[in-house]
Amino acid sequence: MIPVGGMVLGIELAVNDSDPGNTPSSDYFDWAGIAPKSYAQPYLWKPVRLIGTPSDVTPPSVSITSPLSGTTAAGSVTLMAAASDNVGVAGVQFRLDGAPLGTEVTAAPYTLAWKTTAVPDGAYTLTAIARDTAGNTAMSAAVTVSVDNASTLPVVTAVTASGITSTQATITWTTNEASDTHLEYGLTTAYGTTTPLDSRPVTAHAQTLGGLAPTTLYHYRVRSRNAEGRVAVSADFTLTTLSVDAMVYRAAVPITVDGVLNEWSGAPAAQFSGRSNSATAYLQWDDTNLYVAFQVTDPRLNATRTARDAGDIYLDDSVEVYVGTAYDRASSMQPDDYQFLVNLNNAQGDLRGTGAGKDAGWNAIWQSAVRLQGTLNANADTDGGYTVEIAIPWAQIGVIPVSGMVLGIELAVNDSDPASTPSSDHFDWAGIAPNSYAQPTLWKRVQLE
Repeated sequence: MIPVGGMVLGIELAVNDSDPGNTPSSDYFDWAGIAPKSYAQPYLWKPVRLIGTPSDVTPPSVSITSPLSGTTAAGSVTLMAAASDNVGVAGVQFRLDGAPLGTEVTAAPYTLAWKTTAVPDGAYTLTAIARDTAGNTAMSAAVTVSVDNASTLPVVTAVTASGITSTQATITWTTNEASDTHLEYGLTTAYGTTTPLDSRPVTAHAQTLGGLAPTTLYHYRVRSRNAEGRVAVSADFTLTTLSVDAMVYRAAVPITVDGVLNEWSGAPAAQFSGRSNSATAYLQWDDTNLYVAFQVTDPRLNATRTARDAGDIYLDDSVEVYVGTAYDRASSMQPDDYQFLVNLNNAQGDLRGTGAGKDAGWNAIWQSAVRLQGTLNANADTDGGYTVEIAIPWAQIGVIPVSGMVLGIELAVNDSDPASTPSSDHFDWAGIAPNSYAQPTLWKRVQLE
């Protein structure tokens, strides 16, 4: 006979007992329950079937070897388990508070990198389930760990807002370890806007907020992530952007300084007036010049000075432009403050602040042009007024213009009328007259846009 799995055989098993000291002296019993009859009855024997190797029902064994119970974990932690089986281990699945952690590890060593920053700080239970090739499973004893990433976050200090203008501000801060640079800002503590992430690891951080609205309170907070992926978030801070009196826009077309204001359509206007005359002034800029234009109503046009830097040009019908390049709002003109004058003869004057007064010997090269709507120095007729166009090169006043730059500006008109009493009038944009215009702290705040 050649045995094969599934083959059925008849089997009988019996025991014979001899005991001469008893009555009866023998006993016979069997598996099939045939006794006391003859066992030689195959149809009464037990049917048995040959089968293959018995199934593996022995579960594997498993234990977590790292971390130890009671460990405090932070950052990335390597989980390690030891597993064995009488046939073979198919895999080990780590679990965190009963939920699968990562994917099943199917080959030794049974390790897994656990990023503890993915869960809140607190106490957790780790277990490991081993699975053998027959599908038997076993769970390790539980290991309790405490996650504490808060104490190992980067430390953020010295959060400061500087360079605040009407539309931008620079935020700086430091961290005690190299981290990236990022911040959130907005009108409320919900923020809503983030700056581009600067992923360079540094300890001194700076980012500029742009496109802000003038005279507006903004909330902001900074964020820095270290090499281990832990993120420190600062408290909430606020800043308020500065107000501006006017926005100065880039010239849409090239400006020809000829006294004809056909390139000024759409430029914001500043209007101010004196006793009987009024003025509309405009400002524009490009990479080369600051441009100023005046359109003045004046029924009697008067100007007698023709020499450059004549000390009393302001006694003629004339216009003045004051520029504070640093906008430091000093009480007197500093070396970064400038004055430009033009009368109706297109005679120019220019001065520079000294801190104690003005330097009349300072001379710049700049352009001006005057157009009259009437007759000069003929007071018997009625005139319409005049226009003045001025281009002041940035290089002459030490400025490299950029959008967002804030300047102090004052614009003024001097009116000479010898036939009237009083014979002169002086009026200006900032409302400083009749006091001296040489007070930068009172000039208008304007911003290049």
